[in-house]
Amino acid sequence: MGEVNINCNHVISWFKHEDPRFRKLYDKMQSDFANKNFGHRICVHEAAHAVLMELDGIKNVRFSGPEIYYNFERDVFGAAGARVRGDDQPDAIVDDSYKFMMTKHFVAGGIALRKFLGLKENETGEGGDYADFLRLYSKNPPNNGETAEALWKRAQEAVDGMLNDAELKERIMRRADEYLRVIYMGA
Repeated sequence: MGEVNINCNHVISWFKHEDPRFRKLYDKMQSDFANKNFGHRICVHEAAHAVLMELDGIKNVRFSGPEIYYNFERDVFGAAGARVRGDDQPDAIVDDSYKFMMTKHFVAGGIALRKFLGLKENETGEGGDYADFLRLYSKNPPNNGETAEALWKRAQEAVDGMLNDAELKERIMRRADEYLRVIYMGA
């Protein structure tokens, strides 16, 4: 199997593509993605985020595959196996129900991997999702005083129940297959 396409444009724009730390990270990602099961897990994770976002009315949810970026302030490289993004919601009323909805989007990937593929919590790649959630939470906590941990757990329970629906599972798995083709196209 050939290499997957890893977006390194940000690294190149900082002229850091010759840095040995970048090369080591790039080689590790290629090695990880050489195992299609790894790629499949990434795609199921992202598909769950995307489908729940769409169910909640987020428009133009789009997928992007593997990426390596450079943080010039900290002089470190970072990576994403894949990600999904939707359009901003400028007219959204950011009340507690909206914050709960967004938290469900954050937890969806990890729940799907545990529920559909039988992975353990430390294998689901949700550490980054939780860190992103905490950043948002710290900027705008719920008005009801719910702690970050309680909100995360409540969202996990809600999504776990939602993913019992066979039709929703099928939709997520079909989307994961689409994403998998994108990652491995030409590889």
